[in-house]
Amino acid sequence: QTIKPLRALRCGHVMHLQCFSMYVRSGQWTCPLCKKSVEDMSEYFAQIDAAVRMQPMPASYAGTMSNIYCQDCCKSCVVPYHFVGIKCSHCGSYNTRELSRGVESNTGGTSNQS
Repeated sequence: QTIKPLRALRCGHVMHLQCFSMYVRSGQWTCPLCKKSVEDMSEYFAQIDAAVRMQPMPASYAGTMSNIYCQDCCKSCVVPYHFVGIKCSHCGSYNTRELSRGVESNTGGTSNQS
């Protein structure tokens, strides 16, 4: 029960509008409860795509793969590692958490680095 205006997030959770405004101004863009993106992040993710394209990885990182969990689609996948951001191959989100990192071997598997 509240009389303060509320803001519904994409995930279905709600925040007081004033709290939400302060939260996003502080640089937060994930739900504090479930960690899904609070809004449509496609424009921001497009900027990260551009940054990734402009920053090629050093040769020493060739074949480095990240096992990630996507906070937005709740799926895991193995994708190429990049220091700018690690993109989910299922939904295109950069709202991911790296679970492990390894170097891809000739047989298609990865050997763990982290």
